[in-house]
Amino acid sequence: MPTERGFTLVELVLAIAIVSIALLFVVMGVKRGGEQGNSALWQAKAVELANALMDEIHSKRYDENSALDSPCKAFAVSASLPDCSVTLGRDGAETRAVYNDSDDIHGFNTVDGGDTLEDLLGNDLESLRRYAGYGVSVAVGYAGGDFGRPTEDLKRITIDIFPPGQDNAVRFSAYRGNY
Repeated sequence: MPTERGFTLVELVLAIAIVSIALLFVVMGVKRGGEQGNSALWQAKAVELANALMDEIHSKRYDENSALDSPCKAFAVSASLPDCSVTLGRDGAETRAVYNDSDDIHGFNTVDGGDTLEDLLGNDLESLRRYAGYGVSVAVGYAGGDFGRPTEDLKRITIDIFPPGQDNAVRFSAYRGNY
């Protein structure tokens, strides 16, 4: 009597279920890897953007009243130096293209402040798609007390970068000295 070889219906259903479960784990792993890859790209772009802004800020004078090569009176006791400004932020109707000291960018906000993300030549970085969806918020404050110095001796610059699709900002901070 010839015997027939093959699989029963129960064996086929069981095999399909096992393969389906294994495939589910593979798909979940690929999805998680893709999400982490995007996060690394967003973080790298956030670092690049923050570095560019920090470089721009540090290239300006310390204060509205200081010269490029000398401090204002908050740091030095010489009577021949001008007093440091006590007001942080834009001086009147200044635009980013004409900021001339390190605190003019205080209050710059592309998230909900109405500012636009531009390079120094005025090119809109979001429309160039390089930083589409990124938000930036900048705060500058006196911080000499953080180091036991007179308050106006140092400014703390804090830049928050909001990558697209991320709930939390990536924060960068630096200090600018009056020298």
